[in-house]
Parts: sequence; C-alpha cells; structure tokens
Amino acid sequence: MNRRLLLITAVAIGAALYLRADGSDGTRLDDAGSESAPIHDVGVSNAAGRSGAYYAPLGLSPVDVPVLVLMHPTGSSGRAFIPAFRSLADSLGFLIVAPDSRTTPTGVVTWQVGDRQGDVTDDLLHTMSVLEWVRRETLLVMDESRVLIAGFSGGASMAPYIATNRSPFTHAAVLHGRVFTGGLGRRGVRTWLSTGAEDDFAPVGEVRSLAAELRRLRYDVTEGTYSGGHGLSADEKADLIAWWLGP
Repeated sequence: MNRRLLLITAVAIGAALYLRADGSDGTRLDDAGSESAPIHDVGVSNAAGRSGAYYAPLGLSPVDVPVLVLMHPTGSSGRAFIPAFRSLADSLGFLIVAPDSRTTPTGVVTWQVGDRQGDVTDDLLHTMSVLEWVRRETLLVMDESRVLIAGFSGGASMAPYIATNRSPFTHAAVLHGRVFTGGLGRRGVRTWLSTGAEDDFAPVGEVRSLAAELRRLRYDVTEGTYSGGHGLSADEKADLIAWWLGP
C-alpha cells in the first residue's frame, strides 16, 4: 500500500537548537525523587536496534494499574526520559513505559509520524510492541480507563497520533510540541496541551491555535501555560498527572 509518511524533520531541526553535548534535549529531565526501584530495559528492538525501558514502583498493585507511556524528545531515549516522572510514579502508583524512537538515515534520533489517516509508521508499531512486551513480562493488569501517552518536544506529536489510531489509550498529552492533524485517527481521546510562557520552540500562541483546531475536530482539550521556557516544570508535571488520574 502506498503511504506518504511525514518525517518530522522540521521538529528535529527546531529541537536541535536545544540539544546538549550529551545528545539529550536541552531541558532538565531529572526530578527530585530518589530511585527506589530500578529502571528496566525492554526486550524488543526496532530496526535501528533501539528498544526502550519501563519503571514499576516498589509496591505497585498488580491489578488496575494506570499506565503512562512516554515519548522522549529528539536525541534522547526512553530510559533517559523516565526520571522526569519517576517520583510521581512512586507517590501515586503508576507504571511508566518509554519506547525508543528510530534513527533516521542521516543519524538523527527522532520519531516518524503518519501524514494522513491510516498511515502506520515503524515507530507506532514499535511503541505498541514495547507496551505489549511490558504487559506480558510484568504480568500487571492495566487499568483500561487510565492509559496516558505523553510526548515532549520532538516526541510530542507522536502522542495524539498513536492514541487516536490504537487502543488502549484514553488520554494524550502534547508537551511543548506540535500535532500533525493529518495523521490523527478516529479514536476520541482526552487531550492535554501545555507549554512554557517563554518557550520559543512551542510558543504560547501556536499552542493555543492548535488547541482551537483540535476542538474544532471535536477533541476534548485541556491547555495550560507554565512559567519558564522549553522544559517541564514540577507544577506542569503534577497538573498533567492529576488531570489524567482524576480525583
């Protein structure tokens, strides 16, 4: 089947402005929580030989487990992104699953998003494979009413793309990034959009326009603006998780 796939080159180029010497996105991803359980690698790989990681807090209930799937920023990895939400997972009791993106032919570590309805990219398939592997290996029973996929910066557009095209996602979060609406599927999911007041990569005006466009497409949208620039503040992360898990 012929497919026209949108390689998020523009996002990768823009995000490259924020890359640090270690190859990660230029935002502080680590939180203040101490590591109380190890981060585990997953046992499936994509065509680039990259896999992903997951984090299960100590004492996590084996049933009705909320699941957060994280899409890392350009130039990073799932393992590197998990610490951003680890202390929240410890305190609130949810599983984190974080796949790795592919590597482009030019060596850029970034994601591939479908350009129109029905497009299926290798990154979508790998994400679903990672989630299924973690479910099978941990024997945890997912709470199918609370499955959030969240992407940051260059990974932001993957969250609604996957959530609207595949179950079991109930929520999608676009953090300091963009959405390519042509690739959105037919599944309705609650959607979160947020950015920083001084974020030049995902300016407030652009995020508000995107929220309005998604509402016109009949998505249930929550949007927010937080202090700072292209980074995840503690308040932003806490508000996101509270929106997802509910009262």
